[in-house]
Amino acid sequence: MQELMWVALGGGAGSVARYFVGRIFGPEPAFPWGTFIVNTVGSLVAGFLVGYLATRLSGNVRLGLLVGFLGGFTTFSSFAVESAGLLRNGQTVTASLNLVGSVVVALIACLLGIVIGESVSR
Repeated sequence: MQELMWVALGGGAGSVARYFVGRIFGPEPAFPWGTFIVNTVGSLVAGFLVGYLATRLSGNVRLGLLVGFLGGFTTFSSFAVESAGLLRNGQTVTASLNLVGSVVVALIACLLGIVIGESVSR
């Protein structure tokens, strides 16, 4: 039961943070920068947590941050909806940039986070 509380608290905080990032970039930008940014930053932070903090945090705090906060902050469903909208509106190039860019940049950010976390922990 305590694990669920940590995930719920982290998820709520992550969702609120995600909402504010989305508000900064407006409701319908030409490119879905809000989602792109939260997924990239979330991947970087997740990598850092895995590379450095995950071994130094209790199981509940780790759950609250990785599963809760980052799960609420990053958003694959928004990524899919925005990409589908771009495709349906005939914006194939923008949709392709979003699809490929989001996956590649998030993966690079995650790997960078792991490397930074591991180097800081030494």
